[in-house]
Amino acid sequence: MRKMNINWRLYTEEQIHLIICLFYQSRDYHVRNLHESDRSHEKGADIIVKKDGEEIAISVKLKPIKTDRDQVIDLMNRSEKKKVYIYVDTPTDSFNDFIKEYSSKVEFWDSKKLNDVFRKEHPYFMANLIFDASVLHNKLEELKFLLFY
Repeated sequence: MRKMNINWRLYTEEQIHLIICLFYQSRDYHVRNLHESDRSHEKGADIIVKKDGEEIAISVKLKPIKTDRDQVIDLMNRSEKKKVYIYVDTPTDSFNDFIKEYSSKVEFWDSKKLNDVFRKEHPYFMANLIFDASVLHNKLEELKFLLFY
């Protein structure tokens, strides 16, 4: 049986922020969405999650380009021990070179790695996201609308 994956390309950057926040909240982390609450003071991180002394600073980009390198540097300089930079689409070549240079200080998660983390840490949450984006779910929603409205 093939592995099901979340199609991250269906979502905007802000929607991915929300999904990441919900994912960590469902695992009892305290979550701060800096991108939503304090954008001018993000210092490279869109989201901060904390639990049992563990602190993770997370940045999200759909498709990183050369000008996004400053965000990685800001993220790298944050005080949290773990730093994660998530991207959905293949970065530009100049950004890929940057990934190689900073991968010892920042974890870079592409959509495959993000799916692997979701599958390992919270498969039920992942299954719900996959189902919500399915054709079957959309048909059931249409049927529900026809029956109740």
